[in-house]
Amino acid sequence: MEAARDFGGALQDKFHWTVDLSHYDLEVVLNIASDAAYVCAALTKESLHKRNITHFGSTTLRATMCYNLLRLAEPIKGDVVIDPLGGGGSIPIESCLAFPYTFNLCGDMDEKAVNRSKCNLDYLREKHPMAMDILRWNTLKLPLVDQSVDVFVTDLPFGKRSGKKKDNRGLYRGVLNELGRVVRMKSGRAVILTGDKAAFLQALGMNHPYWKKIRMFGVNQGGMFSAVFLLLRTSKQFMKL
Repeated sequence: MEAARDFGGALQDKFHWTVDLSHYDLEVVLNIASDAAYVCAALTKESLHKRNITHFGSTTLRATMCYNLLRLAEPIKGDVVIDPLGGGGSIPIESCLAFPYTFNLCGDMDEKAVNRSKCNLDYLREKHPMAMDILRWNTLKLPLVDQSVDVFVTDLPFGKRSGKKKDNRGLYRGVLNELGRVVRMKSGRAVILTGDKAAFLQALGMNHPYWKKIRMFGVNQGGMFSAVFLLLRTSKQFMKL
């Protein structure tokens, strides 16, 4: 509260702006974290995290987070981009709109999740051309031929809002192995968000012949501290675990 008071007072003294926490024209936020501080100015009146989505699930990923995961993957013209654990379709929908030169696909085992994805896609197709399709599938046995995918971008189950954390190790291992089969060798990328970093690193170690870790960093996702991994497919010929 002291920082907010002093910061607001400094703005008023410098620019002669009246501080009003309810009816303001410009939102300015001071963030203080341990030994660092930074000032932010809101660019929009409302948060963009719900854009493009009309049907939400318990673990729907924010559109802003989806965009940044996709940007990290650097999709190029003609790429096939897939979210193998599609949920409500947030990631491929964002990819269609932000990277319209790609073809996007998502799937999920949960029929309700597939239906949510279809509802979200149908709503947007009334406004935009959407190069996207939705399937119901088992992520551990994808109905895709070997080396047919350029980019995977997905949000793995954390075992908090959905699933059980004790199941993560086996699931993560199987998912990475199956993605290693269908992604293109040498050029295929995967950007993966997870809240169970330990389980993911163990799974990555078991699939190290197929995946090279390029980057890893932490993110604060609605109060849950998660990790994002950027992986590159190696030139190792695939062999099923």
